[in-house]
Amino acid sequence: MKIVMFCDKYLYRKLNMAFPKYSENDAVIGSLFSEDEFDNFHVLDKDFINLALNPVDGIKDIYLLLIQKSWYSDPTCINICKYVKLLHPETNIVFFMNEPYASHLYFCDRIVKEQLGFLAYDTDELKTILMNGFNVSQDDYTLPKLSQSKIKKLEKQYMNS
Repeated sequence: MKIVMFCDKYLYRKLNMAFPKYSENDAVIGSLFSEDEFDNFHVLDKDFINLALNPVDGIKDIYLLLIQKSWYSDPTCINICKYVKLLHPETNIVFFMNEPYASHLYFCDRIVKEQLGFLAYDTDELKTILMNGFNVSQDDYTLPKLSQSKIKKLEKQYMNS
């Protein structure tokens, strides 16, 4: 199973430092997200996501698809999730949210309610998701019952993101 990361170098380094691998002597020998691992792919160009996920000649057996949220608009992210769930149902999708939660309320609500993926705002939250085998509740990211006008306003913000 492979790990595919669509993120910039800064987030990639942050992940490498937050998820070290240790030898039997407690020496750091690598990272869970290291490109040196055979099954890890770090993609620096956001435009290659369609090629990477292509079912014919793209990457197969993806276990974790980690996407830096700021690279894509909210509707694009939802479409990516639907595409991946259709063609790669075994894949777990995590959005590393490097933007404020308040600016993506509707997006977060849809991701959680439609079970399209997971949201991580920091490395600790990502660690919790991975350590629990993607069996975590993210109900904190769902919207409470809102009036129809408030929902329309959030949908408009979502479409314009």
